[in-house]
Amino acid sequence: YGRVAQAVEHLTFNQVVRGSNPRTLRLSLFLENRGEWLFLFTEVFSNKNLLKRFLEIFLNIKDVDISSISREYVIYDLDNSKDVRLDLFAEDKDTVYNIEIQTSNTYDLPRRTRYYQSKIDRKYLHKGDKTYNKLLKSFIIFICTFNPFRESINQPIYVFENMCVANNNSIIKLNDQTYKVFINSQCDIKQVQDNNIKAFVELINDGFISKTKTTFIDDVINEANRLRENGKWRSDYMTIMQEYAKEYAKEYADKVLNQERIDIATKMLKMDVNDDIILNCSNLTQSQLEEIKNSLKNM
Repeated sequence: YGRVAQAVEHLTFNQVVRGSNPRTLRLSLFLENRGEWLFLFTEVFSNKNLLKRFLEIFLNIKDVDISSISREYVIYDLDNSKDVRLDLFAEDKDTVYNIEIQTSNTYDLPRRTRYYQSKIDRKYLHKGDKTYNKLLKSFIIFICTFNPFRESINQPIYVFENMCVANNNSIIKLNDQTYKVFINSQCDIKQVQDNNIKAFVELINDGFISKTKTTFIDDVINEANRLRENGKWRSDYMTIMQEYAKEYAKEYADKVLNQERIDIATKMLKMDVNDDIILNCSNLTQSQLEEIKNSLKNM
């Protein structure tokens, strides 16, 4: 991490973002991919009407009434636990929505949603509160540019909630009103029946371009084009990209290191090396190793 971060600190914005220095070409691509996508998406869906329609389509709910929207919303903590920065955070009278843009598989998204849920809940419950009913219904939504689950079912949307499978295979829902949602842009597009969902998946994969035309997606694209032509937006975008160049230097370095560990583990698994040896050599966790094993099984 140190060498990558130090190299970034001494580069100009144009060198980093345009990739004029070969050493930072991969970082350039990482920043442009995450930076522009994140900034444009969060700006477009800061429009209450567009966000309302997005949530109603993908969550299959009605009468969403957004009261507030925040971009890059940070939940700080006074203890030593990790702060979280949420790409998009919205509230209505009884529900909270967190939407994240995820451009790389870190093999920890289920636990990440668990942590985000805990931080969001702490926002609404305070010392001295007598009841837990103040906690809002919550949806944590990850828009992934990859299939987050390698099972044979390659569906566009995965929705998880806490429940029990009883001995007779009946389902008992916990009804804690927490939901984790993953949108998979690498789904089999031919199997998607809803044109709004199909168009949105195309929009993710093709950079705000969609072959499938719907009123919702047309409005999303028109808003994106309006923002791109706005001089203030372009200025704000350049400022944000400068911040990304510094802020995500460590994240990029961590990604490079993590990918190297994954590559080592993958090669050793193919050679039938013992798990203990792989864990010792790669510094991965057991759960990460199991994820890689599952990925190899489904290749």
